[in-house]
Amino acid sequence: MVEFAMKEYNAVPEIVVNCAGIIRDAPLLDMTEQQFDEVVAVNLKGVYLVTQAFAKLAIKHKTQQSVINIASILGKVAASAWARDGIRVNAVLPGYITTPLTAAIEDKLLKAACEKIPMGRMGEPKEIADACVFLASNWSSYVTGSAMEVTGGFGM
Repeated sequence: MVEFAMKEYNAVPEIVVNCAGIIRDAPLLDMTEQQFDEVVAVNLKGVYLVTQAFAKLAIKHKTQQSVINIASILGKVAASAWARDGIRVNAVLPGYITTPLTAAIEDKLLKAACEKIPMGRMGEPKEIADACVFLASNWSSYVTGSAMEVTGGFGM
């Protein structure tokens, strides 16, 4: 795909839109694992591979690029499908959290990331757990199909 774009346009693409996607028309409770794997292979892995390939090209040629991902709405579909059955479906989107994963990140990179967090620090695992407790509790009885960012304001 990268070679085609370079040959066709003779330039590094400035815009990459990941919009390919597939569905396997089955209710979530009836979808087989194979059907799910097929969807993930295109809708998630495909986005990763295309984004990576074009980003490498842009970095190599020192060009700016805008990558736009047309995202899945699986959580919202499930929330809509099952809300009348009393099932709430939500997502928690953690930011930089002090975990073994972030402990492996170079200190200067973590410091730079923390400088971009309006709250001035990384989050704690308990804060992610608290968000999950909220979403699992009756305190959020009217919340479904939402994505809760727990980021200390990172990305605002």
